[in-house]
Amino acid sequence: MQKTFSPKQIERFRHEAKCLRKSGAMTYSKALDTIAVREGFENWSLLMRRVQEPAVDISAAPGRAATQPPEKELVTLDAFRRLCIDFIKSLTANDVQRLCWSGSIWIGIDAALTGKVHPRDLIARDLATDQMTQQAGWQTDSILAFDFNGLAERFVLDDDVDADGDPVVPDNARVMYTTEVGRAELIHCVECAVDGEYAYLRERLNQHLEEVED
Repeated sequence: MQKTFSPKQIERFRHEAKCLRKSGAMTYSKALDTIAVREGFENWSLLMRRVQEPAVDISAAPGRAATQPPEKELVTLDAFRRLCIDFIKSLTANDVQRLCWSGSIWIGIDAALTGKVHPRDLIARDLATDQMTQQAGWQTDSILAFDFNGLAERFVLDDDVDADGDPVVPDNARVMYTTEVGRAELIHCVECAVDGEYAYLRERLNQHLEEVED
């Protein structure tokens, strides 16, 4: 049986992460990931998939379930989808290749929290887990919005060779890379994976708010 966590356990984890941050041992987000690894998950976002649904408060008014306090207005799912696609369509050839080679899209935090986002609020960067990429995010007050890690395995380049030195031939699993093929693959990724990436974005933004308000 897969491990699950109650909302109270999640609150305890978050409190522990805040204590680690205050001690100077690590950032809040790094502390959450560290706790997730301890609990058997690769990162905090994966752990959050295993949170139990809160029980309905039967003491609420008849016919109505208890509601949670409203969250700060964030960019909507539909707006996020359109935003990412419009951004990808506007990219230069260099930035398309940057994203296709396991790059990432970052979004300005202030814009994401107001829900008023423009493609100019997005930035194409390298591998999301790279230290320099993360440092650039902190310096520009931006946060990871879409991760294309692993997408590079989908492409073949003209000069690719296999272990025997023979040219790699495109097949059903891999296609010959061009800028427009790469752009189409990026848009396809957004259309297929936007729900999950959006959920992770909301979680990261909520973590940011907790850290700021603490």
